Amino acid sequence: MLIGEYLHNIDAKKRLAVPAKLRKEIGEKAILTRSGAVEVELDQLGRILVPDYLKEYAGLAQKVTIVGVQNRLEIWDTERWENYKKEVEKKADMIAEKLGELGLY
Repeated sequence: MLIGEYLHNIDAKKRLAVPAKLRKEIGEKAILTRSGAVEVELDQLGRILVPDYLKEYAGLAQKVTIVGVQNRLEIWDTERWENYKKEVEKKADMIAEKLGELGLY
């Protein structure tokens, strides 16, 4: 299972280091996607190349957060990730209430 938050940087050559803890889980190759997918290979240092179109789509700057979500990793611009978490936390009570109504909480 892929879990956790990891702060990393995309270097000038658009490479992103995959956290060592997660490399075993994902293997030597990964698929980066939103809708247009691309297969990437981890280099000897555990880095992947993030294509421009995905970097632009996700609004990735230099600082990114890699988030483990069960069976996948999400790559977020760190500032956007922090803002997203704040918004979700504001709605936590409402979400818990709705889950309770559905009998899931």
